[in-house]
Amino acid sequence: SVSTCTGIQSLTNSNSLISVYPNPNAGVFNIDLPHVSIITIVDALGKTVYNQQLQDGKHVINITNYANGFYILKAEVNGHYKTIRLVKD
Repeated sequence: SVSTCTGIQSLTNSNSLISVYPNPNAGVFNIDLPHVSIITIVDALGKTVYNQQLQDGKHVINITNYANGFYILKAEVNGHYKTIRLVKD
């Protein structure tokens, strides 16, 4: 038997109203958060390029000083997680 209990919980549909736009773009992303969230962005090598607790509402995240490519945004809300792939071109 296999257990799916990994200790990481995904955000439920009611909490997953996080939106990031425009995506892809040149490095300035808008993010809409329904709840206070810890936002972490890592590059393709796993290096953290952004880590901040943000209040609910609209925010601008600027990663223009980093190389073009793929990044992963992880939003954490009360122990629940959502990941979004970002493309900086």
